[in-house]
Amino acid sequence: MPLPKSPFDEKLKAFRQISATVSSSSGPKSSAGQKAKNAGAALKLAIALDDHTAAMATGKNLAECQLLDRAIVARHCYELLLAFAVRIGADEDVEAAARALAFYTRDGLGLPPSAHAASCAGLVALRLLVNNRLAEFAAEIAGMSDELRASPEVQFVLALEQAVLEGGYEKIRTASVDVPGDATYAPLYRTFTEQLQDTLRDEVADCLGASYKELSTATVKRFLMINDDRTLQTLAMERGWTIAKGFVSFNRPNPRVQIEEATSIQNRAPGLIEQALSIGRELERIV
Repeated sequence: MPLPKSPFDEKLKAFRQISATVSSSSGPKSSAGQKAKNAGAALKLAIALDDHTAAMATGKNLAECQLLDRAIVARHCYELLLAFAVRIGADEDVEAAARALAFYTRDGLGLPPSAHAASCAGLVALRLLVNNRLAEFAAEIAGMSDELRASPEVQFVLALEQAVLEGGYEKIRTASVDVPGDATYAPLYRTFTEQLQDTLRDEVADCLGASYKELSTATVKRFLMINDDRTLQTLAMERGWTIAKGFVSFNRPNPRVQIEEATSIQNRAPGLIEQALSIGRELERIV
C-alpha cells in the first residue's frame, strides 16, 4: 500500500522555488541571506515530517519499505541545506546536514548514487580542514569510499592539505580561482579556500613578527601571499607594523618577552615560515 501524501511535498515544491537563493545570497546580513535562513527553517520542518519514517527503515532496503522516493528527496534537501547553511555561516545546521547525509550514504539502503555526493563530501572535509579540526578531517577522508576519494572535489581538498604540509601557499592562493563544483557548490569551495588562505596568512604573520625586526615589503608580500600594497598596509595597521622606505618593521613592543620562544623560532627561520605552521605540524602528526 503506497504511503499517503504528506505536507512534505508542498513544502518541497516551495523550497525548490527558492533554492536558487543558495547561489545568490552573500551573507547573513543580506536580504537574500535572510531568505535562505527562512528557507532553511521551512526545509528542516518539512524534512521532520517524513524523516522519522526513513529513520524507521534503518538497516532495511528503502525500496522494500516504499520509502525510496521520499528518501531520495530528503537526501537532496539535506544536500541543499548543507550548501546554504555553509553560505550563511549556520554552523549548527551544517553539522546537522552532514550527520543526516552520513545516514543516507549507508550501505544497504538501496539508494541510487547522488549527483551531489562528491560536492557535499568535499565541502564537509574542506570545512574541517579550514577550521583546524584535523583529527576529524582525517577520519572523514578515511571513511569515504574509494570512488568519493577519487572525485575531483575530494581530490581538490586533498591537494590543499598537501599544499599546507609542503608550504605550497602559492598553490593555495591560486586554488581559489579553479574550484570544483557547480553553480551551487563552487562559490562555497572558493569561500573556504580563501578562509584557509587567511588562516595561513595569520600563522605566517605571527612567525614573521617573532622572527625578524624588519623585512622588505616584497619579501613580506611573498610570504603572506599578498599582491597589492593596500592589503599589506591594512594588515600592517591591524598588527601595529610600520612600513617605510620599502621595509616593514614589526615593532615588537618588548623583545625580552617570551625570548625563549622567539629565539627558538629564529633558529628555525625561514624554514619555519615555509613549512612549520601549526596546522601543517598537526596534519603531519595525524597522517
